[in-house]
Amino acid sequence: MAKIKHKNVTSKQAAGFARYAYE
Repeated sequence: MAKIKHKNVTSKQAAGFARYAYE
């Protein structure tokens, strides 16, 4: 579920999502 239209979110949101994903 990590591949969620990350192209439509800002890099900041992507970074936040990445942190959530790794946690």
